[in-house]
Amino acid sequence: MKKTLLFLCFALCFVVLFTSCLEPASSDDTFSPPGWIRGTWADTSLYHVYIFTAHTVTLRSAYSIANISSIYADDDVLETITDSLYQFEINPDSALWVTYRYELLTADTLNFTRINAAGTVGPIELVKE
Repeated sequence: MKKTLLFLCFALCFVVLFTSCLEPASSDDTFSPPGWIRGTWADTSLYHVYIFTAHTVTLRSAYSIANISSIYADDDVLETITDSLYQFEINPDSALWVTYRYELLTADTLNFTRINAAGTVGPIELVKE
């Protein structure tokens, strides 16, 4: 009986000790694109190509690839998600704010708009690849 009790105490301490070392699942999940937008979307010129996964937003152009999720990982992000809208605002309460807005038109097309203090880009129609 003592061995069983000792084993249970040891197992419980082991679980508590190593569970506390794990990061919470949401720490890297600043971005949570909805299921309907996941995949690759591009404009007709392929200048704006956005890749959405469960927890990342990536911009790919002819010149570079930028993981928006990583770039803004330490900033304040406010997401708005509906059945036809995915929008995220970066640093909404600062002078360096920017809003990315993706509005679903059909199952294969959406409008993309980027808004910041310098002005508005879009809407630009993106097509699912």
